[in-house]
Amino acid sequence: MQLNSFNKKASGKALAATLIHEIMHCVLLDMDKYARMADKKSIGAGSFDSTLRRRYNISRDEFFSLMNSGEAGQHELMYRLFYRDMVSLLKQFAKVHREPFLDYRDPDFLVWSGLQKTAEYEKLSYEERREIETAILREKGLYFP
Repeated sequence: MQLNSFNKKASGKALAATLIHEIMHCVLLDMDKYARMADKKSIGAGSFDSTLRRRYNISRDEFFSLMNSGEAGQHELMYRLFYRDMVSLLKQFAKVHREPFLDYRDPDFLVWSGLQKTAEYEKLSYEERREIETAILREKGLYFP
């Protein structure tokens, strides 16, 4: 399997974070498909909207607007809907594969990979963004202090 040219340098955790990220794109596409099918049948459309509001504090219109705005919109949704779950999955991967993180914050940092252009990332301080970028590059085998 070849995800990118850096595979040979990247840690298993970095590859897992990438796969988790890509799976979340699939989950979003599946949610979008389900919601559109429910609209056509007008059955379940209300439950989709109420689930979005209750679990994620996002409206149906906002969901569709972000989904329709391409990759950037999907990344916004990914952060808002799944960031904590993605971190949890990455921690579980590391535990199962006995690949400890150097810093307890690294799982949180590594999941930012691919989400650096989101509104929430832009709110982080320069120092936080630097720490995140360093952790990502280190796990991808591209940072040599």
